[in-house]
Amino acid sequence: MAIKSILVHVANDPRHEDRLNFAVDLCRHVAGHLEVVFTVDPITMPAGAAGRAASNAFLAEARAIAHERAETLRQTVADHFSGSDLSYEFQIVTGDQVKELARRAHLADLVIVGQSPLAGDDHVVVKKMENLVIHTGCPLLVLPFAGAYPGDMADFCRRILVAWDYGAPAIKAVRGALPLLARADTVTVVTNTPAKGDDLNGTELGRYLSLHDVHADIRATIDPGADVADQLLAQALDARASLVVMGAFGGLTLIEHFFGGVTEHVLERTDVPVFMAH
Repeated sequence: MAIKSILVHVANDPRHEDRLNFAVDLCRHVAGHLEVVFTVDPITMPAGAAGRAASNAFLAEARAIAHERAETLRQTVADHFSGSDLSYEFQIVTGDQVKELARRAHLADLVIVGQSPLAGDDHVVVKKMENLVIHTGCPLLVLPFAGAYPGDMADFCRRILVAWDYGAPAIKAVRGALPLLARADTVTVVTNTPAKGDDLNGTELGRYLSLHDVHADIRATIDPGADVADQLLAQALDARASLVVMGAFGGLTLIEHFFGGVTEHVLERTDVPVFMAH
């Protein structure tokens, strides 16, 4: 599947310009269309903004500031595309960020969001943008909250780690990531250690990828009896992965704002981009 329609979420958060610049770069590389959606409602709130009056006052001020930032960013986007044959849209929306983005993402090939910051003593997380993967049929690329973003597309695709569990979400993630996998210097597939008598060792995936000129190193190194998220992140670190591709699994279909098990833990702890599908 080609990546031609890209939606990127921006908001009044510390990394929104980094996400935008990354999305513009990706759009140029795939000669695609970019839809920029700026949500004015905050993703986090001060823990002290308790009670309806305090919350409403905070929201009013946050929205006013966000609208000002959005107009500045609108001009930035226009400058990026000035003199280019590529197309783009810029929208400012108010309301539930996840629902508003999901409504606009149904015909996107890829949605780019930022990793949710962890809740702290001084703030609470209002929305986890990663939850979009539940509501849209397209893959989601989660860029880390901390750390440097890839310098360019070559760096982004250089070393890709694929988490393979034979499930439908993983299959969908691999198919969606094929344009990126095809650009990679190295692709490493990590999968469950096969049970006795089980011949599902990743060979079938390796054969499928080779048909798309993607040559992968298959490693059956994940022990399902141990912490799978920790193992995935450790192997991503060992492989110096620039991108992790995985299915969003572990309770996602049950509760709207709940990530279960492996998916939740990987998204909380990752410091590299994660491409996932559900």
